[in-house]
Amino acid sequence: MIYLLDTNILVRLANPQSPQEPLARKSIRYLLEEGHTLVTGSQVIQEFFTVATRPLSARGGLGMSVPKVLEHISDFEEAVSLLSEVPLHNIWLRLVSKYEISGVAAHDARLAAFMIAHQISHILTFNDKDFSRYAPEGIIAVTPQSVFSN
Repeated sequence: MIYLLDTNILVRLANPQSPQEPLARKSIRYLLEEGHTLVTGSQVIQEFFTVATRPLSARGGLGMSVPKVLEHISDFEEAVSLLSEVPLHNIWLRLVSKYEISGVAAHDARLAAFMIAHQISHILTFNDKDFSRYAPEGIIAVTPQSVFSN
């Protein structure tokens, strides 16, 4: 099985102070040991960069320096496959129209479009509810907690 890693997974991995960091790390290790493939895309990397360089006092920012964030990105890209960007516009438009997406949820719609374009059915995320609407598209949102209950 191929799993797309959501941005919130990468943010937890880069933040040892997060109470969810051990669970994120353990779930990834488990999936790899079970033979699953973990992937990411440039949107996830860009979102991670945005959160990681955001000040600590601002919307979940990690307050990291650019060189430190680039080091994390390099580590992520060594550990998982970075899939290429493909034309997503039409898929994304179909999703935002069909599911009446607005605001920040458009970012998740783009990740769903990315998954559809790359024929990826699973996403590892702490925000499974954000992706549940895409179940009819064949997208299965899996939380780190649920990895061990399957």
